[in-house]
Amino acid sequence: MNTFSEIEPIKVSLEAYKSLMGRGLKIKFDFELYDSTGQLLETKMNDGSSITFASLNFDKAGIYTYTIKEKAGTEKGMSYDSKTVTATIVISEADNKLESTVTYTDDDGQNAQMNSSIPLVRLNQSRSR
Repeated sequence: MNTFSEIEPIKVSLEAYKSLMGRGLKIKFDFELYDSTGQLLETKMNDGSSITFASLNFDKAGIYTYTIKEKAGTEKGMSYDSKTVTATIVISEADNKLESTVTYTDDDGQNAQMNSSIPLVRLNQSRSR
């Protein structure tokens, strides 16, 4: 007798944090999430310093790459961050369950993950004078 057990899909949320040098975060900024083909998946505004994108669903093991970018706004005197952050999601299978690991790197190859439980991706802004 053959038994087949389907692996339950896993959900993974990508997060980033926004800081604004020189003043508090009272204005909203738009952040874009792209898949590995460059297709825009979602645009999200910061909530204070936090940006949380909708959960991504995975039903098989693999390596998945996403890009987070800040969308330049029109605030007078603001220098917008052109940094690109790459989120690499590794989905692995263990004991018939899917598990995820997320690593964040910025566009100069630096690891942007500061804490394994709370990824800290800083997209900084400064006020032009």
